[in-house]
Amino acid sequence: MSNPDSSLDLFEHYEHQSKALKAITEKFSAQIEESEGDSYEVLKQFHYEVQQLGYTFDYGLDAVPYNFRQDVSLLDESVMHRESLIEHVKMVCPQGELDEIMNTVEDMSLEDISELAERFESGEPSGPRPG
Repeated sequence: MSNPDSSLDLFEHYEHQSKALKAITEKFSAQIEESEGDSYEVLKQFHYEVQQLGYTFDYGLDAVPYNFRQDVSLLDESVMHRESLIEHVKMVCPQGELDEIMNTVEDMSLEDISELAERFESGEPSGPRPG
């Protein structure tokens, strides 16, 4: 689901997060809860990963994130990078696997798409998707 109103805080309106965004949010929410004193470092990594999808949020020294929203200034760059990676996957994907792979790429992070392309280039089987 996309965010129809970029002024919505996606932490409060979780239902507007895409599958990829939800996966990142869930992963880092658990890590932040489990971290003992290192939550600020975990939060910085969380922020980096959502920026790769064109989103951002604010946080203070208390390491509590808020105002999760789409950032149009990041979106153009991340979308172009994502499209470039997807085109690369299409070029290196083994014949016969393209349709199946393209169905899963939509919900993959940039890092996972990049890893998948590297695996195809090295001749490794696609196997289970990264992540």
